[in-house]
Amino acid sequence: MHKYFPILLKKFVNIILFTFTFSVFSSYSQSPYICSKSALAEKIYLQLDGKIYTTDKIIWFKAIVTNAATHRSTRVSAVLHVELIGPNEKLIEKKLIKIEDGTGNGFFQLNQSCTERLYLVRAYTEWNKNFDDDFIFNEYIQVFAPIRTEKETPITNVTLIEKENNQRRLNAFFNPNVVDGLHKKDLTLFLSFDKRKDTLAIKRGRNNKYFLDYAIPEECQFVTLQMQTENHFNFSKTVVSEQRLSSIYNSSPKAESWFGEYKV
Repeated sequence: MHKYFPILLKKFVNIILFTFTFSVFSSYSQSPYICSKSALAEKIYLQLDGKIYTTDKIIWFKAIVTNAATHRSTRVSAVLHVELIGPNEKLIEKKLIKIEDGTGNGFFQLNQSCTERLYLVRAYTEWNKNFDDDFIFNEYIQVFAPIRTEKETPITNVTLIEKENNQRRLNAFFNPNVVDGLHKKDLTLFLSFDKRKDTLAIKRGRNNKYFLDYAIPEECQFVTLQMQTENHFNFSKTVVSEQRLSSIYNSSPKAESWFGEYKV
């Protein structure tokens, strides 16, 4: 009996090893992570801040990119391609979004050139081009023209004030958000009057508007105001005096009427 014991023990160990190896192989062969090529793909999801927009709005979005099988943050792609597709599959704008820890943020600025139609927001990574279209994010949004009761202009309330010491001051209000919804910093203003020019940086005041109070020469007959936003949107207005000041004003400041010609 003792001389057969080592032989029996060896056979028993071989049976155990074979059973274990077969069970492990069977479990892996049935696993979707091994069998499916799609397990290597990335899952992309964009959280939009809305479904319906007007042409004066901004489309904000948050991107989430995970592994399709584990649903954990991706470690493959660091850049996400996000596209705004208009009617007739026309590419309106494309953004490259940096992905950190599986997330990123971005936006599309709509404008008046956008027509009232369905638009497609599409997102993908270069890695996902190796897989089916199921791993490309697509979502449609509706874009309409805004309803305006009164057209708002970026430069308003332009007046010429005559002070007691005969000093002439030009006052005006600026609202850069009419042409650039993302503007938040100081506003750059270029002034041109007669043969002189000046450049100013105006700080934002109440109601997100900017106020100008500027001394101009007595002989000045016209002034061109050109504002430039931080995203390099421009709007200008030329104001011309209806008549030259022919008398010195009394103690209280008075406003002279000016008319303007708008230029974008």
